[in-house]
Amino acid sequence: MTNYRKHTLSTAILIMSALLLSACYNLVRTTKPIECIDALEPNDGTGSVSTLATVGSNSTITYPNFTIFPLGDNDFYQINATETDSSCQACDFLGTDEDYQLSIALTAPQGAGSYQLCTGRSIGGVNDFCVEVLAGQNRNFTYTFDGSCASVDNYSVFLRIFGDNLPDFQCAPYVLTYNFIPGCF
Repeated sequence: MTNYRKHTLSTAILIMSALLLSACYNLVRTTKPIECIDALEPNDGTGSVSTLATVGSNSTITYPNFTIFPLGDNDFYQINATETDSSCQACDFLGTDEDYQLSIALTAPQGAGSYQLCTGRSIGGVNDFCVEVLAGQNRNFTYTFDGSCASVDNYSVFLRIFGDNLPDFQCAPYVLTYNFIPGCF
């Protein structure tokens, strides 16, 4: 083999090695480590909403293992709340009215910067109401619904959770809790 061919072959091998290393770096940089993948991914957009467990009257549901990871991740959820109690709160003088409160709480992980908890009654309105949740802290949002004693009351809300301030993502999980309480509100 001539020196020219050896040099050309060495250059080609170096270029291919650099391309392979670059591809591996990009794959590692954009792929979630297995311990950072939560069970409901992908739920990154309005077309891939994850429906969470339906909450009944006087019940609370907690999910302690969802993540915002990698950078730019968004989590979209639908929460359904259904009346499961048999009593009427009798909030009016006729005794036919009752109310419900659906409270949704987000606790951001320590060291994650801040997260946003946004909610709306439709997926298109999911950014109607937003609250900032600082790292290691808890914030909530409460809907009050006007129900009826004459029928079973059902409600749905949509959530979007995403990183807001640096580092704005974290492999550590956030905690999402919601409850559905009857009463006269």
